[in-house]
Amino acid sequence: MKAAAPGFPVDALELMLTLRCNLACSYCLRHDPKEEMSPELARRAVALLFAKPAARKDLTFTGGEPLLRLERVKALARQVRARARRAKTRLCLNVLTNGTTLTPAALDFLDAEDVRVVVTLSGEPETQDRCRRSANGRGSWRQVEK
Repeated sequence: MKAAAPGFPVDALELMLTLRCNLACSYCLRHDPKEEMSPELARRAVALLFAKPAARKDLTFTGGEPLLRLERVKALARQVRARARRAKTRLCLNVLTNGTTLTPAALDFLDAEDVRVVVTLSGEPETQDRCRRSANGRGSWRQVEK
C-alpha cells in the first residue's frame, strides 16, 4: 500500500539510523542502543521526502552515531542522490556525528558524495571530556580534535 502524500511538502528529513554509539555521554537519553531503523522505514521516509516536488531537499543522517553504520549511510546516500537526480531536485546531504568515527574511509566517502559533516561538541575540552566519555571512561576531546 502506498502512503498518501501529506498536504504539505516535506523538504527536510532526519533519519535516525541507529541508537548505537561509541560514547557514553552523561546526558544521553537513548535507552536502547541496539535499536536500528529498518530498511523499510528508511525507504518509506525517503518516499515521503520526495512525495511532493521541490527545488531542494535536505536529508540528515543522525543516531546514536550514524557513522557506526557507515555502509548504511553509503547505501542510503547513493539511493537518495539517484532519486534526487531523477526528480531534478537539488539534494543537500548531511551527517550529524560526534566526530570520533571520522576515519579516512568515512571522510573519503563523505567528500566524494558531497555530504556535509556536522560535529557535535559539549563545549571546551574540559567539558567535552567530562560529559562525553568513551565506554572505557576516557574523554573524547582529543579524538574529535584529531
